[in-house]
Amino acid sequence: MRVSVVLVHGIAAAPVPTDPGVYQLRRDRGWCGPHHEEGALPGLDDSECAKVFPRYFDRSQAGPASWSDLTGFATPAPKAADNTVVDELRSVVPPGGKHDTKVVVALVRRHASGHTVKYLGNGMQRSAHQPWSSSKVLAAHHAAAVMRSIGNVGLDARDEKSAWLLSDLLTVVTSYDSNSTRPDVSSNAIGAYMHWIAGHEDANRFMHDVIGGDASESFGGNYGEPVPSEVGYDFRTPKGEEITSGPYPTPTPLISNHMSCLTMAEWIRRIVMAREEGQDVADSQSILYGAQESELFPNLQWGGMSMGTDVYLQRAVNVSEIDRRSGGLWRIFSKLGAGTSTTEHPGQFEITLNGYASWPVLDDNSEPVSNRGLEFAITAAVAADSGAEADRAMQDVVTSVSQYLMTHYDASREVLV
Repeated sequence: MRVSVVLVHGIAAAPVPTDPGVYQLRRDRGWCGPHHEEGALPGLDDSECAKVFPRYFDRSQAGPASWSDLTGFATPAPKAADNTVVDELRSVVPPGGKHDTKVVVALVRRHASGHTVKYLGNGMQRSAHQPWSSSKVLAAHHAAAVMRSIGNVGLDARDEKSAWLLSDLLTVVTSYDSNSTRPDVSSNAIGAYMHWIAGHEDANRFMHDVIGGDASESFGGNYGEPVPSEVGYDFRTPKGEEITSGPYPTPTPLISNHMSCLTMAEWIRRIVMAREEGQDVADSQSILYGAQESELFPNLQWGGMSMGTDVYLQRAVNVSEIDRRSGGLWRIFSKLGAGTSTTEHPGQFEITLNGYASWPVLDDNSEPVSNRGLEFAITAAVAADSGAEADRAMQDVVTSVSQYLMTHYDASREVLV
């Protein structure tokens, strides 16, 4: 199979092979395995270091697909809450129940005129809940929008005080990297930093006015740790453009993070489809892949959301078959969130997943097979009496939904597990 050539800023570029050193890097840095987290779990924490990366790497890749069957698909509404959601996932993921299960899928079909989307849910798609750390990438997206409104500076910029690339810090967010030379620079601390760059109240406004969340939802809360003292609010791009944004201290009263699966799934879809949505692609790539030339993690290709520590979507399918039929050009992006509830499910362990999958089917010439493949954003939430039970419940949800989509929207039984 030929590896397809894509155009990047008008220059022909081919995907490059994935550096196999990424697997040892994850182990060495504790991004997976039994030492990633106390009581590490198979799905949430990849306790077995089972994560697999596509054979080929390309920051500019869009989901290769060619659809003519667009029945039930439509142009997304400007406001997330205005999209029609079909409750057909009820049959495989009953709403509520023992684990108060909520799930939404934004199923994408690309075609000659652009793309259309069908939103599927289990009846709980508009029920807002605590998303935990899964919302940190949404905070980063908002920060990028505010920075771009000031000048031609975004997440590929450098914080001048610390000299760190913001895009590198996004890999800290998703990998939960811990380094003794920067002990205060944690995933939670960087999540808070994004709000201090752009404003907690403005994050709430952005979620409502730009993404289109329901009036019952809110966004702008921190993540339990203070902003690192090492960072600042003056930013410079590689081309020398400079802006100042922030600091915006945590407001009183606090703003809680309380969003629906529909709002978050649509937000993730827009991040991944920035090019198609007419937004800045560089910021999307920083969120999805981290730094283009990483300084904190030299030679790392798969940073950002591609380095998410959970493996729920991967474990839902036969990833070897996905890799074969896509010629190594598939994608999974994810950001988990988890914690013990003191509000909605007191004493229970909650997990929220914000994820995205592109599982194309390519022919021997690396062209998309007509009316085949899957591309979708998914947001799911569960609660259980223990982390292990919640982990199993989330895996059941993601596996059930993925297999339903494969069976009903791609006619692919060879990738089922």
